[in-house]
Amino acid sequence: EELLRSHNNEAVDQLLSASDLHEFLESGVVFAGYENVTQYFQEVNPVNEIRDIETPQLVLNSMDDPCCNIQNLYETSPYPHHEGKSYA
Repeated sequence: EELLRSHNNEAVDQLLSASDLHEFLESGVVFAGYENVTQYFQEVNPVNEIRDIETPQLVLNSMDDPCCNIQNLYETSPYPHHEGKSYA
């Protein structure tokens, strides 16, 4: 904690008082070198690398996964390079 506080004391306070995962991420991205949570998600989202998968894929995740909602797999991608396709 001392090391993190020496970098950004306010962010540590926000991390410790976060009431959910999104608040925690918003507060902690500065320690990963990102300016904000939007930039973080744009840079680390693996879906940005998915393009035209032809080999069948098995997707496993829990029903209560706090990060990945399985229903998102069937949504149309908002990314232009996915050409309006879903992830499934």
